[in-house]
Amino acid sequence: MRFRGTLAKDALVVLLDVAQSFARLGLHSSAKTNCVFTLTPETLTIALKSGGAELQSFARLQTTRLFHDVVVQSQAANHIGFLCDIRHFQQALTSGKDASAVMLRLLKRDGHNFLCLRTRAVDIDIIQSIPIDVLSMSLVEHYKEPSVPAPQMAIEMPPLRAMRSIVDRLKVMHKTMTVEASKSGTLVLRIDTNTLTLQTLFAHLRYRDDLIEDDEEDEEEKNRRQQQRSSSVTVDSKVLSQAILVDGQSTRSVLCCISENQAMVLHSILIDSFGSFTCYIPVLTPDL
Repeated sequence: MRFRGTLAKDALVVLLDVAQSFARLGLHSSAKTNCVFTLTPETLTIALKSGGAELQSFARLQTTRLFHDVVVQSQAANHIGFLCDIRHFQQALTSGKDASAVMLRLLKRDGHNFLCLRTRAVDIDIIQSIPIDVLSMSLVEHYKEPSVPAPQMAIEMPPLRAMRSIVDRLKVMHKTMTVEASKSGTLVLRIDTNTLTLQTLFAHLRYRDDLIEDDEEDEEEKNRRQQQRSSSVTVDSKVLSQAILVDGQSTRSVLCCISENQAMVLHSILIDSFGSFTCYIPVLTPDL
């Protein structure tokens, strides 16, 4: 098993941004900050996945976009999986922000596996070794992204920082929140209690019809979808608040994909074709 690669300067900023997002999300996860890394010659995938009704988050990055002189080799069809504390990874990347180069490689010492980061400055080299647990690919299979229905509605989100302040105000009023997206480019956040209904509307957003798949629909289902003007889901208010923490400087745009009462996915497109960051938000039954 071999991996080594040198991070490009712009790639270090993106990877650090992704690591910081996972570290923030890990504070609210039963998985803590233990992320599963999967390396192939094509992609680097990072997963923070818990059981039950918790947020599931995944980053998929292009290996050749991140690294120069990259080598990924293993007996498992050149796939490598390992468990790593994302906080340690973030701290190591942070120390290399001002370095001229950062090289990553996997090493084994005294029977223990490490992800090593070597940062090169003008007159000093720093080597940091992060303990990891190498995983079999059969175990890594359990950390794949969940299968969800194709979206019935897809819309580009407003700036998440502006949205977060509103979500944080609403979540203290009620434990669940309804999110509704429409073809007219609106996104509604709504809480319903015994005494009041309160909602906030974001307008002039971009509806993404190009993301709605209809290849396998029969004619009746296709007509029904075309007539449908909006789709909504009910989610845990606190979980939604956690999901919109993912808004780093490397994010180009965030898509909200909704399948009525079934699925809500926030899909962040990273800058310069580095990849994506996706959050799967558990959907509650309508009567909650």
